[in-house]
This record gives sequence, C-alpha cells and structure tokens, in this order.
Amino acid sequence: MAVVLSFGGKSLDALYNETGSRDHVFDYLQSVIDNYDKLDPPIKEDTKNELVVIKTQIELLSLPSGDEYMGKGLALKDPESTKLLQPQHIRREVDTVWENDTKKASVKKKNGLSLFKLQAEAAKGHHWAVYTKDSKRPYWNQYDLLGLFFSKMGPAPGGDVADQSKFYLPLTAVYAKFCLWIGGKQIPSMKDDPEKKNKKGDGQGDPPAVFQCTWNSETGDFFLGATLAGDRSNGTKLEYGAWEDKVKKARWDLLANFFIFPGDWGPFEGGRSPAKELDKKTTLFGNCGETYPFLEMMGPHVKDTDRARMRGLALGKAFASVPLYEEQKFFNKLIPPCMSCQQLMVYAGIASVNQFTQDATMDIPLFPYWPSSGV
Repeated sequence: MAVVLSFGGKSLDALYNETGSRDHVFDYLQSVIDNYDKLDPPIKEDTKNELVVIKTQIELLSLPSGDEYMGKGLALKDPESTKLLQPQHIRREVDTVWENDTKKASVKKKNGLSLFKLQAEAAKGHHWAVYTKDSKRPYWNQYDLLGLFFSKMGPAPGGDVADQSKFYLPLTAVYAKFCLWIGGKQIPSMKDDPEKKNKKGDGQGDPPAVFQCTWNSETGDFFLGATLAGDRSNGTKLEYGAWEDKVKKARWDLLANFFIFPGDWGPFEGGRSPAKELDKKTTLFGNCGETYPFLEMMGPHVKDTDRARMRGLALGKAFASVPLYEEQKFFNKLIPPCMSCQQLMVYAGIASVNQFTQDATMDIPLFPYWPSSGV
C-alpha cells in the first residue's frame, strides 16, 4: 500500500479521517494560511494573500449562515416577497429586468428571464486563475472556490513523486469531503458516529455528483473542480424563472475559448451535448467537474508536451459512504470522463482517454470520434 503524502502540513489520509465538521474544514484552511511559508511545498506570500481572500469568499457562500449563501442584501420591490427568498450556494443579485417586467412569471421564464443574475465581477475580486495568469475566469460557487484554494497550494509535494495512489486520489477525497461539509443536503459517513449516520446536511441542493482532479505527471501541477451544484431552481413560494438555465449557461460560457468549442454542439440554447445524444445523460457542457481543471490544465496556453503529460481522475459522490481512507474502497467510486468531457479532450489533442482512466476496472463509454489511438 502506497504511503499517502502530506499536504498543507497534514497527511491526506489522516485529514480525510479526522474531518467531521465544517469547523474542521475552515481550521485546516486557516492553518494553511498561518503556516504558508513552512509547508511542503512552501506557499509564496502573494499566493497566501490570495488564499485569505478565497477563504473569505468560500465562507460567504457556505453553511451555516454565510451572507451570500443566505442572500443578505437581496431586496425585491415587494418586502413580503423578499422574505420568501431562500438560501443557495451561488453568489447572486436580483435582476431588475425580471422585476420590471409585468408579465406572468411563466411567460418571463419562457422568455429566458430569471429573478436573479450571477454576481461574479472582476472588479470585486471574483475572477481567478492559477496557470492561465492574466486570463482569469469568474467564480460564484463555494465548491469551485474550494477547488481553487487547494489548487493554489500546489504543486504537489515532490513533483513527479506524487502519483494517483500517494497524492491525487487522497487529495480529491479530502476535497470532496470538505465540499460536503460546507454545503448541500448530504454529509459524509463518520466512523463510530451513529448520530451522523445517514443524517442530512442543512445546505441547499444535492452535493456535486463528481469531484475531478487533473494533473501534470511530471511537474506536479494540478487543479481540482466539481460538478455544478448548490443552486436552487425555484423557491417554495416564489418563482425564480429561468435561473437554473442562467447558471448552466454561465458554466457553458466558461468554455468559450477552449480550442474550437462548441464546434457543432452549440449554441447553448440548442441543449445539445455528446453526453445527452450518445449516452442518454442530461449533462450539458460546462456542468462537469472537469470544467475548471480542463481550462487551467489543458487549454490553448498549455504546450503540447505538457498536455501529453496530463492525467486525471473523477470521484463520484458515493465516496461519502467510506468513513476511513482506504484506497481500494474508492476504486468503484471512480467515474470515467463522460462523452462531453471526452469531446473536450479531443478538442485539446489529448492522445488517449486512458490518461484519465487509470483504474482499469472502470467501464468506459467511449466517445466515437476519438482518433484511432484514443483507446
């Protein structure tokens, strides 16, 4: 059994085992900030200052009562309607176009309007990047921000010493467990804790379905991401209109400069994707956990030689049934790239899907348009 590496001053398997609350998550993040220059690898002061801001942004969108999660400051024209607004893990603001339109809510939704619009402004520090430098992208969800926090702590200790067993799988498991503690309606199983067994979380929506890590096998650079989650498509007593579509389109739009995307699959309004048409899934481009990692690790800014070194794994939310870290117990929780993600790999010139399916026991639905070397 491989020896699991430490990261942020803590062995990743121990960190997975001991994380049993939201406080544990933020204690770890704060410890990374406090000890930034003593870690392996050490974190630069400029990056540490960024981590302080990112941690604050995560807290604002997180359980139990982050201001942006709760919607503090949101106000509708009707004060009584304002009281009906419900929490969600998406930074948002009221769209005055919806408010000023006097048509019925169903008509406004059909016209593509929604009660909210995403709030992710560069001027307010909501745009970030790690490997794409000045080419930053918006963040409005705490799951993605948490992946960003971990990714800015990189590279992996030891560079090419880190591999899936020693580092990337336990890192992804820790990231996934942290995500469940800071949001959503599910919490992880904890050993010898019957009170928490099968207990529902207090957050909004299901947790991300998949948690993904993409890494450079030589340099140890990596990036973490999760599937879209945390939004509320409608209120219990208040119509939100086309809000869910607005959030999904924002994720789609992130891919706008990813090689020839969307190719023949656009526009967003057509609702097309390889996952839907070739594998009968409902997933649209941009919804997947691979979105931010692929943009950072495999985009046009990356050299072909580095792109050939890319590896990846995706851990499904069923991981939450594993209370203590044991590598083999995660094997059947690993998920192959969906058809849409395989299309993005083809756009990026990735030679083989096997670069992202290192557990040979996985059943891989193969995208039919891979080059002949892609199997």
